[in-house]
Amino acid sequence: MTEPKDELSVLDNILAKYQINETIEAAKTRGWTYAWDKFEKIQNKNPFANEEEKYIFTDLFFSQGIKIISPINNVSHFWDVVSQWFNARKLESRNGNLSPNEKIAIIHLCLNLRAKLREFLIAVPLTEVNKLTDEHQHLMIVLWRQLFFEPFAALNLYWNPTHIQSDLHDLYNKNGYPGLMVASMFEPFAADDYTIDAEKLISSSLPFCYKSILIFWMVNTPYFNAEEKHRQKLMKYIPDLCRAINRHPEVLSSVFFLTFVQEVMTGLWRGSYIGGNNIDALSSFGDFISFTMNRFMPFPKSKLVRKNLEDGEKIRIGYISRNFYKQAVSCYMVNRVIYHDPSKFDVYTFALGDYHDNISDFFKDHSAHFERFEKMTDIKGIAEAVRAKNLDILIYTDIGMEPHHHNFFFLGAT
Repeated sequence: MTEPKDELSVLDNILAKYQINETIEAAKTRGWTYAWDKFEKIQNKNPFANEEEKYIFTDLFFSQGIKIISPINNVSHFWDVVSQWFNARKLESRNGNLSPNEKIAIIHLCLNLRAKLREFLIAVPLTEVNKLTDEHQHLMIVLWRQLFFEPFAALNLYWNPTHIQSDLHDLYNKNGYPGLMVASMFEPFAADDYTIDAEKLISSSLPFCYKSILIFWMVNTPYFNAEEKHRQKLMKYIPDLCRAINRHPEVLSSVFFLTFVQEVMTGLWRGSYIGGNNIDALSSFGDFISFTMNRFMPFPKSKLVRKNLEDGEKIRIGYISRNFYKQAVSCYMVNRVIYHDPSKFDVYTFALGDYHDNISDFFKDHSAHFERFEKMTDIKGIAEAVRAKNLDILIYTDIGMEPHHHNFFFLGAT
């Protein structure tokens, strides 16, 4: 029986096989373009034994590269390099199925990146951050959500720090919001340990990426080990944030709105398993969505009237979902569609998104009308198309799971 390979030696072998350290060392004098050209040549040749080796190579290459790049002296260049890693890696937000070697490589990268981001946050003036491109600001938000806030990210699943950061409150006291940004990377579920005024945050002149990240941090909740303190955080911050955003709608873009709805919805869902009465936060959240949707996409209000069916007239019933494919929602919904009495019901099925499989075909084949809306951001267009069907009943299958459903519901899409 052969001896198992030492996990660290596998990474050492990849470092040596692709001369990563030599390339990065040469880049100190020859520039990052030299390193990037080397990376692309290797990627194009695709000499990797499997996908795992490719991912480990990518993480190790950029982890070593990030070490030599200053996030302070050339801000845009730093974010270009981070963007190159992100686009090359295409990391899943959930890292629960990584191999042992992949875990080591991605954690190594995340730790190096977090150290550089700490330098960036403390040293780079907000005026310079505001000059970042929309692409770089969006990248920053995505990084926080996938690398630092996600309960199933590698740092939160696998990394046990040998020492706890003890200066985070001092950083906040000395640096204000940039200090909070640093704290959010190290304590992704502990925004309640800091004093954050939602009204001041929303109305501040902070860069949009900072403001978004701090808002999402305020409602970020653990998945498995949530406690009463996390529920109390939601009960405080969700109403405060909803009221503050309603008073300052200029912060709302369609992307921010949908992401905020997703984050709050996820927090409330996780918080519901803790127990307790969440009605204040739920009511504030509902009022926020209703106010926002009716402000930006007003529909004429019509009085609900009970319909009297004529002889032989069928009830027009609709189902709308993003999950009409091989997913849990379909498990409890598809039989409802299949077994409606066709002599009494006309079934309308509305599928959101572009994914279609054999389960989707069950819905399509057993509906009088099946319509797919691939462009999910066209909330108003979808709502208008559904309203035009003059349904008697519309069932939202994903309430509590899908932010678009909250928005359709509050538009009065029925």
